[in-house]
Amino acid sequence: MIYQKNLICTKKKAIIIKQFKNIIIKFIKMKVLFIPWFYAKPKNINKYLQLYKKKGINPDIINYRPVDALFYSGHHSLYNRFKKDKKDYDMVHCVSGGSLVLYNLIKGGWTTNKIIFDSCPMFPTLDCTVNYLKENNNKMNLSEETLSKIVKNVWHLDSIIYKCSNNYASQMLDDYNNIVLDQSRKMIILTDPDDKIVQHNKISKDINIPTVYFKNSKHAQHLRSNPEKYEKALEAFINE
Repeated sequence: MIYQKNLICTKKKAIIIKQFKNIIIKFIKMKVLFIPWFYAKPKNINKYLQLYKKKGINPDIINYRPVDALFYSGHHSLYNRFKKDKKDYDMVHCVSGGSLVLYNLIKGGWTTNKIIFDSCPMFPTLDCTVNYLKENNNKMNLSEETLSKIVKNVWHLDSIIYKCSNNYASQMLDDYNNIVLDQSRKMIILTDPDDKIVQHNKISKDINIPTVYFKNSKHAQHLRSNPEKYEKALEAFINE
């Protein structure tokens, strides 16, 4: 009889402890920000969100226009927008051009302890921009030379309108290495070694970021090409 009472009491304690743990977990869940790629559709973004939801995490999402990531005028508006509403996150997951938005978040005072560079970081260099347009938005089949002229002219016009240096792209590249790729943060790169858009050679040689390679995977298609490997990499980084 006494044994049964003790057993019941032990079970009740176990239930209470479990409930208490669940309450604690609920309040210490990781705060994650997801910054998608250009023209990302909700149904595709949702595939990434589902991975996080399986782990009890509900990421916030930043919406932006591609022009905000590619031109000074856009960067200027993003910076002003973000510095007025500073937030802190445990982790930021940026995909492709989302890494350009991340630059303005951090410059605007937002903080994070971890960063996932998924098919990025991308940099506002001429060759990176031309490669992106050539691979993704070249319905008119324009030559690389023509695309280069278009981008140069647009950037030049942008610099005149906003009275900024026409060399802001290289300035941002320096800032990216010094501000965003701060090694006090934990970072990881998920990429295809043959990705022609991402320019990892622009990362400072003094900066070492662990990298997971997805061979034969198109730009920003790693989750689709190898979901099992992708989820394992994500989970391992979350648990670090």
